[in-house]
Amino acid sequence: MLSLAREMHRHLDFHLLLEMSPEAWSSALFDVSPQPLPSGITDGDAALKDCVPASIRACWQQAKTFDLVVHDFPKALHPRTWRTSLRAARFIRALRPDVLHLDNYSLRLAPLLWLLRGIPTVLTLHDPEPHSGEGDWRIELARRLTFPHVDRFLLLNESGKPGFARRFGVEASRIDSALLGSHGLCKEWMQGAPAEEERTVLFFGRLSPYKGLPVFYAAAEIVARRLGAVRFIVAGRPRPDYTPPPPPTLANGARVEVLDRYIHNRETAELFSRATAVACPYVDATQSGVVLTAFAFGKAVVASRIGGLPEYVEDGITGLLVEPGDANGLADALVRLLEDGELRRRMRAAIGLRVHSQLSWAATAEGLVQCYRRAIGESARSEAAGAITPS
Repeated sequence: MLSLAREMHRHLDFHLLLEMSPEAWSSALFDVSPQPLPSGITDGDAALKDCVPASIRACWQQAKTFDLVVHDFPKALHPRTWRTSLRAARFIRALRPDVLHLDNYSLRLAPLLWLLRGIPTVLTLHDPEPHSGEGDWRIELARRLTFPHVDRFLLLNESGKPGFARRFGVEASRIDSALLGSHGLCKEWMQGAPAEEERTVLFFGRLSPYKGLPVFYAAAEIVARRLGAVRFIVAGRPRPDYTPPPPPTLANGARVEVLDRYIHNRETAELFSRATAVACPYVDATQSGVVLTAFAFGKAVVASRIGGLPEYVEDGITGLLVEPGDANGLADALVRLLEDGELRRRMRAAIGLRVHSQLSWAATAEGLVQCYRRAIGESARSEAAGAITPS
């Protein structure tokens, strides 16, 4: 969202309100320790200006206002949480926005969205369907409470629109799509970029069943037998309800290194800088922040041909696509990238073009502005229709 804020101010007055739960202070963006902030609405710049690099602070300074919704209680369904959300809803109402854009749904705010009725509302859905092994009743409840208040839905790929419309009974005319830009803000925590290493494959991100880690391990064994000394890095903290498979012992001097913990920004940047290639053998997916982070570092990706991933990874151009669950296909693609330096150079050049065009935040911002205009137009037409007195 901060990368987007740098572009949105070119089109409109953009107010940024960031919800912070007690467990979310240390995140993929803010590597900060919990701050003694009171619950409620807090000036974001004042709270975070000394915690992040100046270049990160410059992102939110492009917004008209930047505030935090600070929760001091971990349970989403609790009166203490709702009191904070009530203050947030009143704060939003006081801004008198032309459009309310929710970046995903929140069970903390959802029960109070009726207070914001009348404001054209856009909802970004990062994952229209829960990933394999991640669905629970809280997600379903948040949807049931949020969706009735949404005027337009924004998906992060085009291919998911028909299925979403059928699954939730939403008219196709109310669904927009936009691609996200590359994720490179973690670079701002790094002093200089480490050199790319030879034959290093990175598997990155929160470990969960849908990520396809068993397929990655099976492919690693095949690659090790064919190429020898390859370094496979698995970096990310497992979900609390997921036990990752143990890493295999590889042949011919190859090895698997597992960093099963939260990876802070500087280390994230170093891992992507050093990687020869990045693997995303997902079982299901709509889009991937890992892909977009790899692209920010100019790294080719081997990804599953599933969901919205082919809209981000162009097969043979910015990476290679393989069938989900196909360890042999994944191994073949990794061997091809690891052995062919010229192919990687061509892909790096193509990635550079994409992150300044289709996968730029400027392109995302333009798509959002069009979505906002449609939301405002539909709301105005609805109000006009409601004002007509039947004869």
